[in-house]
Amino acid sequence: MTIKYVCSKCKKFYDTKEPIFKCKCGGMLDLEYFPIKLSNENIIKDNWSLFRYIKALPLEQA
Repeated sequence: MTIKYVCSKCKKFYDTKEPIFKCKCGGMLDLEYFPIKLSNENIIKDNWSLFRYIKALPLEQA
């Protein structure tokens, strides 16, 4: 899964690991992510909590 910041004004992309709050052009940053498609292989079968879908959530794995 890819997670990036994108400027709402100039459309420049920034990595989420960069400590940035505003684009250099003055635009606000939006969080954009491209999730993986959810399939049966991505669902943890023996876990009945929300975490069975962890691979489909927009979270970076530590």
